[in-house]
Amino acid sequence: MNKKFFTFLFPILLACVGCNNNSHQFLPDELSGFWTTNDSRYQGRFIELSNAYVIVGPGDGSADVQRITDVKSVASGSDITYTIASKDTNGADTQLVLVFENVNGGQFELGNQRGMIWKRCKGEQCGVEDKMLSKDR
Repeated sequence: MNKKFFTFLFPILLACVGCNNNSHQFLPDELSGFWTTNDSRYQGRFIELSNAYVIVGPGDGSADVQRITDVKSVASGSDITYTIASKDTNGADTQLVLVFENVNGGQFELGNQRGMIWKRCKGEQCGVEDKMLSKDR
């Protein structure tokens, strides 16, 4: 009886310990895409988000690729604040905070730069000549 009970209880316990509705490793699909801002200080810069990666284009033709290690979200009214933890190619930890609003096809502000809107773009409307976004994604 003990073995049957353990065989039944252990998987349930393991599932409960691993569950957390507020934290996961992959970015939600609503954030996936290529994002730019119209702010002149960030001309030519971009943020590309996928399920497992953050790619930041600093505007000089290079890109910083980061692997997502954790995502936390907090809803507040119509906004959702996402805290994205990632590691760069050197293993350094990075954190990106986005305040996302699902209007106009989606837009967000960076947590430390409120008032600067980043919008999803496609094709030529991006304004970034050497973008990393491939047509296969």
